[in-house]
Amino acid sequence: MFSDSNISGETIKAYLETDYIVLDAASTTLKIGQTNPHLAALHGTYDTPCSAFLTACNPFSENCGAEANAARTAALAADLKRRGLVTIEAIGKHPSNG
Repeated sequence: MFSDSNISGETIKAYLETDYIVLDAASTTLKIGQTNPHLAALHGTYDTPCSAFLTACNPFSENCGAEANAARTAALAADLKRRGLVTIEAIGKHPSNG
């Protein structure tokens, strides 16, 4: 699926193992490559055909540190708000992080 990626296989494996949790009323958990009926319902609620799980943290899979990631996250949130886009808070949680 990712044979032509510049991202290491180990990093891709970690992404695939991660739970992507949308902090909506249902705490919807997304997994890469899996259809999710709750996400489809959210699309209906917001009358949109698609969505994206975005993060400004650790660009190109390079660890930037907590302070830099917090600043990048705040800048992304401000940019999305300025563009008038609907956002829902979310987190990515890998099993090794408890």
